[in-house]
Amino acid sequence: MLRRPALIGPGAAVTLTLAGTGRRPWRSRVLAVLLVAAAAFTASACLLPTPASAAVFHCESRGSYPFLDPQPCTTVTGLTSGQRLHFRYGPSLNSTVSSPGFLTNGSRIGLYCWVRGSSVHGDPFWMQAEAKHNGLWYGYYLPDWYLATGSYDQWRPLIHHCA
Repeated sequence: MLRRPALIGPGAAVTLTLAGTGRRPWRSRVLAVLLVAAAAFTASACLLPTPASAAVFHCESRGSYPFLDPQPCTTVTGLTSGQRLHFRYGPSLNSTVSSPGFLTNGSRIGLYCWVRGSSVHGDPFWMQAEAKHNGLWYGYYLPDWYLATGSYDQWRPLIHHCA
């Protein structure tokens, strides 16, 4: 047994008894506790949902598809500061950008259907969404990579394939 005095407040001394052999067994115990705590923190951070793994939710339609109420909706995510997500006329980054404008992180968008298109960061899926332009609703394409739809298995049962 190793006995060490420890201060607990101003001028008070208490003797701590540490079991074990060796010069400083308390250091290895403290190190072990810190390593376990760090591993637990890292594991919990990996299990937290990220924007890209969030699922599709339902919202009321504001477009020309009232039969879809409640409509599948999601939010825009993954854009860098100042980056804008433009509506496109086709499922490709080479497709013409449409005139209704753009979306930024956190923008909510209703989804109509999905289609395969050119890959964006390895994700080949594009969602067709509606946007109002000159008083009319039009269907435009957005790359799934920038939408918080979750995995294919999460959104596939909720959003149909574009015909």
